[in-house]
Amino acid sequence: MTRIRKFAIAAAVVATAVAVPTASALASGGSSAGTADPAGNTSVTRQVTAEQAAGPARGEKAAGAEARTAKAGPLSRVVGSGTVDGVPWSVTLEFHRTLPDGYTPPSFPGMDAPEGESLLCERTVIDGVRVDHQGGPWSGCTVVDGAKDFNEQMALRGLSDKGTTGTRVLTAQPGATVARATVTFSDGETRSARVVALPGTNYRGFAVPIAEGETIEAVDTYDAQNDLVSHDTNWR
Repeated sequence: MTRIRKFAIAAAVVATAVAVPTASALASGGSSAGTADPAGNTSVTRQVTAEQAAGPARGEKAAGAEARTAKAGPLSRVVGSGTVDGVPWSVTLEFHRTLPDGYTPPSFPGMDAPEGESLLCERTVIDGVRVDHQGGPWSGCTVVDGAKDFNEQMALRGLSDKGTTGTRVLTAQPGATVARATVTFSDGETRSARVVALPGTNYRGFAVPIAEGETIEAVDTYDAQNDLVSHDTNWR
């Protein structure tokens, strides 16, 4: 189960000379000149443009690159992992360039369907179980507008009671200026995490584990100069 606070979604807005030893190459066009050596053997030098020299190979390579990009799997990166009170946990950001087969954007009464061509997923696993797996393979995913969009949010994720009891993980996709976060608990203990970027995208995240029985007093985020960006006490 998950308790989420979503803050904002904003769109980021020559010529080449080729020596050809046989006369048959003349059939494809281009200018040429013949020369003879003392023994009477003739060679042909043909002048072609760079486009002619590349021939269909350039177009084939470009098409191949596009096909590979389209068929490539999702980008993913672990933004946090470890063990808390003997319970293993991990959080992974996963970006799909196009909406996956079988994915249907959620719809809500009175609201327009989300617009976008890509899908961003936050996969939280606690003790070997993916949080919100009951919602299907795309639970925890959000439609986004390509790799350079933003999806700023923070959530408390757990396996029961909407993330309010048991072992939980505080996850966030913070604003662009945030470099690290520190969680302060009611007993004065603190736990910190660095922001990790998903290469090739604007998406970033951090994760802090919360042991059973721990209560969050505050969540503070800082920029790269260690200046305070936000102080949040709404997770108590």
